[in-house]
Amino acid sequence: MRTALTPCLGIPVFYDPDLKNISDSRGLWRWKKILIGPLFLRLSEREAGAALLHEAGHCKLRHLEKRLTMAWLVLISPQRLLRFCLDQEHEADRFAAQCGYGADLAGLFARMEQQKGWFHPKLSERIARLTGD
Repeated sequence: MRTALTPCLGIPVFYDPDLKNISDSRGLWRWKKILIGPLFLRLSEREAGAALLHEAGHCKLRHLEKRLTMAWLVLISPQRLLRFCLDQEHEADRFAAQCGYGADLAGLFARMEQQKGWFHPKLSERIARLTGD
């Protein structure tokens, strides 16, 4: 069962007890939403804000729509599509940082284990970019 929470930058936020990640963004065009899972509830207030702003960044920057238009690249160059997706993660990190939550997001990443899958950069690289190291 999903429970509606306070929106983040106008994007609806829902609690999903089955979500394995801390948070996730979903939806296209005006039907976007942010999901948070049980792990989100363990975060400090600032880390929670950083996670929400990262997901809001994906929504506001229209990342899913851009991925869909770039999906044809997988037929031409899977490496180029992968680089595009990794760049979007860094872009969403910068969005949260520009909202004043860069250090909080870096702190959260420092406590996390590396995410599975190809579409997330190494946490050490994300921390370095957020902290300027």
